[in-house]
Amino acid sequence: MLNISKTSRKRFNTIKPKTNVFNPFVTFNKHENISVELSNYPNWMNSVDLKGFNNFYHDSEEACYVAYQILNKMIPFIKTHSKEIISNKYMHCHTISSKEKLDLIVKVNRQINNFDLDPQISLWEIAVSNSGGVRVIFGLYSNDDNFYFYPLFIDAHHQIYSDSRFRSNYSKICKTKFQDMRKPSY
Repeated sequence: MLNISKTSRKRFNTIKPKTNVFNPFVTFNKHENISVELSNYPNWMNSVDLKGFNNFYHDSEEACYVAYQILNKMIPFIKTHSKEIISNKYMHCHTISSKEKLDLIVKVNRQINNFDLDPQISLWEIAVSNSGGVRVIFGLYSNDDNFYFYPLFIDAHHQIYSDSRFRSNYSKICKTKFQDMRKPSY
């Protein structure tokens, strides 16, 4: 057996860590009191076809595009800009106050989520400007300085507040029947 004293051992790791290391994946949200509750209404991504509203998709590619826009762009946008959204500083983010629009939202929500909305709930249409027309109808609950966004359903074809660019294709939209939430048959 070879005896080596502690003083004669060599240290092999002579590299010292840099003190200015930056990890781009660790970020801290400046609005930690913002919550987007995706699991409270598990059917919010489902599709429905009612008179005057259809949020089915043309194909799986469009369904994936919409899901990507919501999960990758819209939810982070809400988390970082919620106070500005509530202050109406963004063009496509606003409360829904028209009785006609509210009646349509109540019908769509009843069909998708199987419950009636509380008349006191604050309803919002939120879209990110570069999300390609994808809008989500949210319920908003605020308690002091805490904000809870609850997605109710997707307005993929921009029909709640219609736009001539989307409304001109309304006859095509009404014929779409692809629903992304079907269970695969493996």
